[in-house]
Amino acid sequence: MTSEWYGRNYDSPYGDPPSNFCSVVSFYNYATTNTGNGPKAIGYNNNGLYQNLSTAMQKGDVLQFYSSGAGRYYHSVIVVTESTYHVSNYYNVRVAQHQTEYNYRSLTELVSAFGGDQCKMRLLRFNSSTF
Repeated sequence: MTSEWYGRNYDSPYGDPPSNFCSVVSFYNYATTNTGNGPKAIGYNNNGLYQNLSTAMQKGDVLQFYSSGAGRYYHSVIVVTESTYHVSNYYNVRVAQHQTEYNYRSLTELVSAFGGDQCKMRLLRFNSSTF
């Protein structure tokens, strides 16, 4: 693994783990600019409304949602639906997130929760990486 993103043990004497894997914004920035070991991704639709997504969503993609209250991208989920979906038919897309009750959550529910028609959503698609 790489010490820049993997993090530290919960009882580490060195304090909190690096934010590259824990923070939504830092994770996006790290994955889209990384040229060494660790996750590498292409970012789509940064600062754009969800309707403007230029690529079809696929299983394994990470979607990140903007919170106007926080003033930044605030929440990440992973697409778990088997098919490829364009934004025009995103109604059947299901995502997983860190809470057990949302392990197969509807994407329409998240779009509604993050502003409906004004929802900003970006996508991370991972490339081949080395660890």
